[in-house]
Amino acid sequence: MASHAPTPTSPGVTPENGSASGILYRVGSLNYTKGALLTVLFWMLWADLALQIMESLQTIIPIQLERLGASGLVTGLVRDTMQAALTLLILPIIGAQSDRHRSPMGRRRPFLLFSILPISVCLISLGYAEPISQFLHSLITPFAAGVTMKTVGIAVIIVCAGGFFFFNNYTLPVYQYLIADIIPKEVMGKFIGGYRAVGAISGFLFNKFLFPHVDAHIEYIYITCTLFYAFSFLLLVWRVREGTYPPPAATSKRLGPVAFVKSYSTLCFSHGFYWKIYLTSLVYWAAIVPFYSFGILYFKAAPKGETMTALNLFPNELGDIRAWTFLVQLIIFPFLGIFIDRYHSLRFLIGGLVGMTTCFALGIFFAYSQPQIVPTISLKDKVLVTVCDSRLDAKGQPERSERMVSVAQIEKTGVAELTQVEADAPAGTRKFIEDKYYNHAPSWTWVWWFMMMTVLAVIQLSYLAMQPALFPRDSYGQFCSANQWIFSIGLLLAPLVCGLVLDAFKDYRMIFIWSSTFFTLATIMSISLYRHWKRLGGDKHYVPPGSVAPSGQ
Repeated sequence: MASHAPTPTSPGVTPENGSASGILYRVGSLNYTKGALLTVLFWMLWADLALQIMESLQTIIPIQLERLGASGLVTGLVRDTMQAALTLLILPIIGAQSDRHRSPMGRRRPFLLFSILPISVCLISLGYAEPISQFLHSLITPFAAGVTMKTVGIAVIIVCAGGFFFFNNYTLPVYQYLIADIIPKEVMGKFIGGYRAVGAISGFLFNKFLFPHVDAHIEYIYITCTLFYAFSFLLLVWRVREGTYPPPAATSKRLGPVAFVKSYSTLCFSHGFYWKIYLTSLVYWAAIVPFYSFGILYFKAAPKGETMTALNLFPNELGDIRAWTFLVQLIIFPFLGIFIDRYHSLRFLIGGLVGMTTCFALGIFFAYSQPQIVPTISLKDKVLVTVCDSRLDAKGQPERSERMVSVAQIEKTGVAELTQVEADAPAGTRKFIEDKYYNHAPSWTWVWWFMMMTVLAVIQLSYLAMQPALFPRDSYGQFCSANQWIFSIGLLLAPLVCGLVLDAFKDYRMIFIWSSTFFTLATIMSISLYRHWKRLGGDKHYVPPGSVAPSGQ
């Protein structure tokens, strides 16, 4: 383990015992002038923009698996359960490593730096999963003729996604630990508001300008987002400085596996108050994560050789809905952060969970009252479509004719962008394909998605602000990892069971019932947590159990 050493400071940031005019904020050994704090906030938020765009790439994985004909069970296993399993195995170790690490770069930035390269390799490989699978299949076929392209394709996605999930555990959580180390508690709510506003911008950019082109240009989307992330995090590591930390406890050095588990468990799991935080997180994530995986398939289900109730919206319409509703969060986040600093994150968390329970209950009504399209075609089928030619008829309207076009070609290229379908089509002819497989979004999808994203903004902001408000700062990484470790147990089972339910009923609308049920449980747990927090001192006198100094806002 590296020895304890002072960390260089940025301009305007002074050691704790230094004297400098204009010092307004302190956190640990860091003292900030207004200008220095704004500089740190800029680089942190710039890195967050890149991080959130990179994280959005995970929403493409279910679509890639669906194209290969993977079942809901397989999709849930790869997208969510595998990620949760890796988190269970390594996140407690990462939290302890990061809390106890001492180096000239600090205790957080070294982990952010070393994970850039492997994450980039895994994500770009996901973008090229199809040609990689074709190449590997051609190598395997002479020795194992029974291995199908579908099997190889799913295996490639599992390996690449697994590598990304593993190394991403050294990026996303450690970045959040860094927030608690360098952002003063007086502006924590405002920073989290900016943090989530940047997340909303990233969601808008991804869904408006990138997601609609997933079918045709998936590899370029992966490359663009990955390179932006890598460049931005290199800048973050270079421009942001951590303060100095006291040496870790002597008993924490060189612990064996059994001693580590005992020490970690005693620290993180010995108080009932922290258990209420963990369990609130568990049921919240069990509600929302399956929706991230399967909800998108309800609105846009790729063609399969089986019946599955879904809306099957035009890809560009789904992208527009997701993009514009992200802008709702952009408006809410900056203002909400101000109120969270004033009235505490727990109160807003409870309100958000009540709102989300109501929202998904309405989603049940909307989804089950909406006439459904049940696709029974496969990628190999050809469907009758109307071709609008650029040439005009006698009435001055585009000539229209009916032709048979393969579903695979439509799905790959996109309905509105498909050109040169027929081999005998005149050069330069522009065609628009209108295929009844896709549908226009009913009005309720816009209304419901706006409601959901508005309430989700309240939950996301209050949830993130709650952790530095309630966990001890000196062992913040370990408590955060314990929290994520507990809710990851639920995530091991939630997507798996949810996928089985959807496969059994062959109805993606069941996701609304699933999420509504777990949001109800999360509301109950958050109320119990709030009452316990009041007994521990509440707004003015709360001290984290096992700590000697206040940690929160």
